[in-house]
Parts: sequence; structure tokens; C-alpha cells
Amino acid sequence: GRQADDIVAWLKKKTGPPAIEIASAEQAKELIAANPVIVFGFFADQTSAKAQAFLNTASLVDDQVFALVTDEKVIEELEAKPEDIVLFKNVSNDYPEYGGYPNRYY
Repeated sequence: GRQADDIVAWLKKKTGPPAIEIASAEQAKELIAANPVIVFGFFADQTSAKAQAFLNTASLVDDQVFALVTDEKVIEELEAKPEDIVLFKNVSNDYPEYGGYPNRYY
């Protein structure tokens, strides 16, 4: 959108690194909790083709938060494997129950 917060977020994304570099499992968990959707790339080798594709995608997508984990210990702590790309979603598992009548159409 064109709200001040959106503009600031866009500028940070375009002028900084395309993905937030994660230094610890705690930092990763905080980011997961703070974002409704976040995409993590787990790459011990940032020069791999898959890592480069991940970072290129992160630089092109403005409305999504991306995070990069390169430390093998942190990758293991987060129960991922090198070269994994994982989308984390904070959504409620509560589903609304439909209380209407299935055979009636209006």
C-alpha cells in the first residue's frame, strides 16, 4: 500500500539485504512469532544455485518477509536441513463452524 509503514518497509527491503540474516534459533523463533507468514532459507553455502535463487526471489518479492540461516548449528536447532526452504505461518487452527442449513439456497 501507500501508507508510511509500507513505504518504510519497502525502502528497507530495497536498500538492505533481501533476507534477514538469522544468528540464533531464538532470533528465528521471534521472527516467526512476529510475522503472519515468513519464508526461511537454510543455506550453509550461500553460493549454491538454490541459495542464489532464494536470495534473488527475496529481492524481487516486496510484500513477503524472507530470512536466511547459514549457521549449521542453528539450522539443526530449527530442525531443518541445509538447502531447505520453509514457509512458516502463524494462523489460528480454529475454524468457524457453519451453522446454516446445507439444503437451503438463497
